[in-house]
Amino acid sequence: MESRQNNFDFLRLLFSSLVVFSHSFPLTKTPEPLYEFSWHQIDLGALSVNIFFAMSGYLVFFSYQNSTTALNYLWKRCLRIFPALFVLLLISMMAFPFFYEGQKSGIFSERQYWMYFPNNLSLYRFQETISGVFENNLHAKSINSSLWSLKYEFTMYMVLLSLYWLRQLKIKYLLILTAFLGAYYFHAFQSGLWVEFFTSIEFNSALFFRTSTYFFAGSLLTFFDLRRINYTWVKILLFILSAGALWTHLFTVIAPLTIPLLVVLIGISYNKHLQKMTDFTGDLSYGIYIYGFLIQQSIMYFIPLSSLPLFVSSYAITCAFAYFSWHFVEKKMLRYKNVIE
Repeated sequence: MESRQNNFDFLRLLFSSLVVFSHSFPLTKTPEPLYEFSWHQIDLGALSVNIFFAMSGYLVFFSYQNSTTALNYLWKRCLRIFPALFVLLLISMMAFPFFYEGQKSGIFSERQYWMYFPNNLSLYRFQETISGVFENNLHAKSINSSLWSLKYEFTMYMVLLSLYWLRQLKIKYLLILTAFLGAYYFHAFQSGLWVEFFTSIEFNSALFFRTSTYFFAGSLLTFFDLRRINYTWVKILLFILSAGALWTHLFTVIAPLTIPLLVVLIGISYNKHLQKMTDFTGDLSYGIYIYGFLIQQSIMYFIPLSSLPLFVSSYAITCAFAYFSWHFVEKKMLRYKNVIE
């Protein structure tokens, strides 16, 4: 994984784009295609997030293994999330007054407005709404629903951090395997368990089990030499099994066992044309993910559109913001990843 000759950058770009595409449907109150096609088992947004967590589990574990110290690992994870998020929230705070339709005293009298920045920067106090903002949109009140996943992602980072002081790789493997099997069982068969406990710490039990299942599945795959099975027929078989799970209404049971392996096999492959595309644009995936929903709601505030026009117009603007985020925030901050050893 020291080599950049892989398809992970393209996959991140693809699935972050599909999140924006998927959001175009609920934001316009129209049926989401995969959600309807799969008999309400999964939509493109949820599928893409699952794939993101699988890729993250795989790639972050390599970063974890290559970090010089636990603090170095944590520092690199923080650099990847917080600088771009800080800028997004700052831009959001400046934009909200233009969308406010609440009290005559203005948005600055709203306590929710002042709490939005610190709550979402903390990750663990995700705030989705501000009174008076986007109140009359078709998908009313939601400001940036995409940010929900960040606390689950960061929690997975912290779980790996807790294993840092274990010297034997075999013990780490057994613990990650145990975490995967536990998360998989609860995700597939008991996702409603411990609802009150998770609610008390501002988590959703079903989302926690789902995201941790895919993350730990990705982490587990780092223990195997996947090049030995990275054949076209293997990837086709995994795709057929994953797609077939939709028809048998067993997607929740089968997909966590097939999709992470399929995505990682595609990721560790190499296509020079896909590499050139992401070399030209940079890694826009995080920027697309965190800006997309806010930009779509902003467009819908001024010009209510149908799904496809909303996607086309919002995606172009989102990519511009993501380009700025990568080249002027994220990439520059990553230069400091080894400042803390």
